[in-house]
Amino acid sequence: MSTAAAITMSKNGTTAMNVTGVTGSGTAHVEMQTDQVLAPTDWVFLQYTGGTTVADSLSDTAGNLLQGDDPALYGGSAEGGAGNNIIDISGRSASVEYDINGYAGDDVLVGSGGNEFITGGTGADRMTGNAGTDEFQFNQGDSTPVAVNLGGDATLNTGDTFTFTGGADVVTDLSAGDAFSMQGPQSGYMGSLPANGLAAEQAFYVVRGEYSAGTGTFLVDAAAGTDSLVVYDGTSGTGVTQTAMVLEGTIPDELNLFPGSTWVSHKPVPDTTAPSLQSLIAVSNGDGTSSVTLTFSEAVQNSLNLQCMRILIPRLSGPSRPWASPTSAAWARRRWW
Repeated sequence: MSTAAAITMSKNGTTAMNVTGVTGSGTAHVEMQTDQVLAPTDWVFLQYTGGTTVADSLSDTAGNLLQGDDPALYGGSAEGGAGNNIIDISGRSASVEYDINGYAGDDVLVGSGGNEFITGGTGADRMTGNAGTDEFQFNQGDSTPVAVNLGGDATLNTGDTFTFTGGADVVTDLSAGDAFSMQGPQSGYMGSLPANGLAAEQAFYVVRGEYSAGTGTFLVDAAAGTDSLVVYDGTSGTGVTQTAMVLEGTIPDELNLFPGSTWVSHKPVPDTTAPSLQSLIAVSNGDGTSSVTLTFSEAVQNSLNLQCMRILIPRLSGPSRPWASPTSAAWARRRWW
């Protein structure tokens, strides 16, 4: 079995890793030796393109070839190590998709301008998808523990704080089209804030406020907070281990949250730009009436009040003729009421 033509790997995304040996051929677990030494903080960029024969591809014992990834659609995966990795693929093509996996450690993960599937792994990870449609995945046990500190009324509301142990998982740029999924909490979104600030077993909730990376605290501010805290059960066993992750610059009202669901997406950005008039063409119908065609910058909806609007146009003498362009004299004399 040869992997020279089928697999491309690079250390930290730049230094070529040449395969020097393969063990495990004929089993379901294959290990490749390379000419590079990897430290815990190093990461590997990998792409399997496949080949056309058993000699230049991975295959099963019957000779069936493992299909390669289409380079025109999938750019490859960036795989972290056990240390604190800094994985930045922002310089790679924005026209394809990628996977980024931080695994253990407090990682910094930065995507390209394309679409990414990003998993931070255990530790306090800072994740930035950049442009494109990105999805962030959180497994139970990935995020760090968090303690809630309620005020004198013993009810979760503005002014209460959450304190992290060892930093927090942070998504810096969840935006329209992006999403995150919770792998494990099968009860999904709780639907409302729990008064005691505790996530239900195998569930999660979202609260609005402000996160301070310097102090490792999240201050609840239901009215003016600019961040969200996703608090979830971080263990698959009986009982709740309260863990959480931060969505910087995103508030709960911007999220599609459905009770019982473990998948959350960012709502589309509302359209606040009014349509503008691009052109107006008036034509005499020859029977004492005329037709006016208005062209706008985007689709518009008719209104019953439109019939109350009067349009004064110059008298059309001779044969029917449209206003040729916005620069014509007739166009310049149009008036609106």
